[in-house]
Formats: sequence, C-alpha cells, structure tokens
Amino acid sequence: MAQRKKSKAIYEESILISELDPKSPAVESYKLLRTNINFASTDKPLEVIGITSSGPGEGKSTVAANLAIAMAQSNKSVLLLDTDLRRSQQHKIFRFRGRPAGITEILTDTRTLQECCLETHVEGLSLIPAGATPPNPSELLGSQKMANLVAELKNEFDLIITDLPPVISVTDALVMSPQRQSHQQV
Repeated sequence: MAQRKKSKAIYEESILISELDPKSPAVESYKLLRTNINFASTDKPLEVIGITSSGPGEGKSTVAANLAIAMAQSNKSVLLLDTDLRRSQQHKIFRFRGRPAGITEILTDTRTLQECCLETHVEGLSLIPAGATPPNPSELLGSQKMANLVAELKNEFDLIITDLPPVISVTDALVMSPQRQSHQQV
C-alpha cells in the first residue's frame, strides 16, 4: 500500500484513551477488554472485529475507537473502519476537519484506498472514515467490492476493527457479518 494520507486533526477535548492518564480506570478498562479479546482468540488471532450496539447513541463508536487505540498500543498495526455509513462518527471522534472521503468513495470508485486511509495521532492506528452518506448503504456494505476491500486490508493490517451501525435500526451490520470473525455488542 502506498503511503497513507495525513490529515490535520483539530485537538480539543477528547473521549480517547490515548489522551487520558495511562493509569486512569477508563484506560485500564480498554486494556482489560483488549486482553480478554486476545486470550479468547489464542488459537487463531482475530483479523476483523465488529463493534455494534442495539440502537443509536449507546457508545459503540467510542468503544470501537478506544479498543482500536488499545490494540495499536500493543504494537499491532490496526485499521479502524467506519462502516456506519448513515451516522458516521469516527472522523469526529479523531477530530478530522470536515467529512473526509472514505468507504463510500472507495466502493464507488471516486477515490482510492490510499487517498482515504488516514493516519491518526496514535502510532500504528489508521482510519478509513465512512465518507459521504450513500443512497444505498446496505447494498454497498454487502457488495463484492466491500468483501474484496476487507480481504485486501487484512493483508495490510494485523487487525481491522469495524464500527458497525446499530443492529435494530438497519440491516447494514447484518450484511457485513461474513467479513468479520468477532462481534462485540455495546
């Protein structure tokens, strides 16, 4: 993969564990989650983990971002993939300006993977944001192009964490199920 595009982030108040006291209870909670996931997959390391919730506003995007940080802090090459194409949050959580191009643009062939893969302020952690809201999120996420994209990304990263849409409101999370090995519900 070509060099990842750097985008300037606006660093303000944060909910990210990378910016908290390393000994805080929140940081320790995500380290414990990381450890439990690693121990649960000792036979075959996980390559793709999906994070979802029942409904909107339950904190799944925050959990996905902080789990991705915790995994990257254990010397893994981690990609956070924002597949919540209807209510994307990861570009906001990591404070990237505007609405960067992402999965929608990759799958519709208007941008390349290299253009959309952003480096975060956390070493070893990259982000592909959702991009523009398409008229057909479920169809894009369930497409062969999406399956091919995930297969390509598995060759580039040790771990992919997908921030999935809530399971009750839309079918998007369900159509992504063949592309992940683990499912964590917040």
